[in-house]
Amino acid sequence: MAEAHIHLEEGKAYDDWDEVAQSLYKNVVVRSIQWSEGLDLQLSMPAYDMLYPDYSQFAYVAVQEGRKTHGSKLAFHSFIPDVHRRFDMLRCVAVANDGRALDDGGQVIGIDAASFILQLPNSMGSGQIDALKVRL
Repeated sequence: MAEAHIHLEEGKAYDDWDEVAQSLYKNVVVRSIQWSEGLDLQLSMPAYDMLYPDYSQFAYVAVQEGRKTHGSKLAFHSFIPDVHRRFDMLRCVAVANDGRALDDGGQVIGIDAASFILQLPNSMGSGQIDALKVRL
């Protein structure tokens, strides 16, 4: 990445890295969800690395760590840029059951300790989908 002048380190201009990460998230994660078999729903999902005051209108990737956070969920926000471990650490936003954001993405979870579900928007009854079949 350095040869392409794409910097990942905090404090350096890493707008190019943000665009790469946003593109990967949109084209791998979001499109896989949208095209998964049996999920015939039009879902609006939050953009990568964006903070929202309210997540109730979104379907979002919820992150579960070994313990469950009482009264809230964790919404995937972004990967923490690191030269050596580009996709090992997740930044998450605590979200209340009514969809309000409770923090600004300060929850950090290692990917090895994380599992993922799709949290549906409140308008769909706030259900969860824990498995999707994606045909590549």
